[in-house]
Amino acid sequence: MSFSSHSRPTNHLDQLEAQSIYILREVFARLKKLALLWSLGKDSNVMIWLARKAFFGRVPFPAMHVDTGKKFAEMYAYRDRYAKEWDLDFRVEPRPPIDAVDPTLPPAARSAARKIEGLKLALAKHGFDGLIAGIRRDEEATRAKERVFSPRGLEGEWDVRDQPPEFWDQFNASPPQGAHLRIHPILHWTEADIWAYTKREKIPIIPLYIARHGKRYRSLCDQDITHPVTSTASNIDEILAELDASKVPERAGARLTTRPKTPSSACASPVISDQWRRHEHDRLPLPRIVSDAQRHDTPAGPHRHRRPCRPRQVHPRRPPVA
Repeated sequence: MSFSSHSRPTNHLDQLEAQSIYILREVFARLKKLALLWSLGKDSNVMIWLARKAFFGRVPFPAMHVDTGKKFAEMYAYRDRYAKEWDLDFRVEPRPPIDAVDPTLPPAARSAARKIEGLKLALAKHGFDGLIAGIRRDEEATRAKERVFSPRGLEGEWDVRDQPPEFWDQFNASPPQGAHLRIHPILHWTEADIWAYTKREKIPIIPLYIARHGKRYRSLCDQDITHPVTSTASNIDEILAELDASKVPERAGARLTTRPKTPSSACASPVISDQWRRHEHDRLPLPRIVSDAQRHDTPAGPHRHRRPCRPRQVHPRRPPVA
């Protein structure tokens, strides 16, 4: 497959592509042992395409799929075909069995827990100091706080309060000893950007993204936590038209984890975000609300907290300069 020509004038997609390629080359130059997380969805497929462009046709680090064994058959067929066609150093890493995860968790939370443990095992096995992931800021609120070079703790946790500044594309690529970085080369993209770029570059897509019998998948994850949305889009142009008319976020349904049968196009990751959000809310001090009656019942009346006014100083007018 040939890449598209760069003889055309620079546009929005060219700028996104150039920024992502810069990030991929920067991390390759600064970290010793990298892997690209391939989830088989549209975002990570675009990310692999960008990595092939960044390194002249061949990705110089492994593409790793942490497999649950619960993906759609079309996703596995896509993976097996293009791992060979794109000449990837492809590795499949298993996740812990479902029985090893707390059975009281909702299905999406159990999937997220298996993903986290699978990544920990892969990191311990291969000693990666950087994992390239295809997340975007527009997917859900917590991801909007991510960095391009995002440090992870010794246990793989993400501390939103300890994120380095990234001014003028200057990235901190020095994780603590034993920790690692998550690198997000398409963090600045949107869902519409992904589809527009996929169309322009003619990147192969999984058929589940195209409507069939009035339904299509907007996001792909494990079969038991991924549900189709109502759609009539038979091609990428119609998908873009639907996105332009819709105000529903791509992962809006992911928070309904207590009712796993509720239709949703989301995967498992926002579940942990909700847990973090509730935890953070508990830690924040609540504002003190004082009613008007309480304010007027104070000894000094309603002006108790008002600063005293200073008398205005009036300066004499200066005579005109001769």
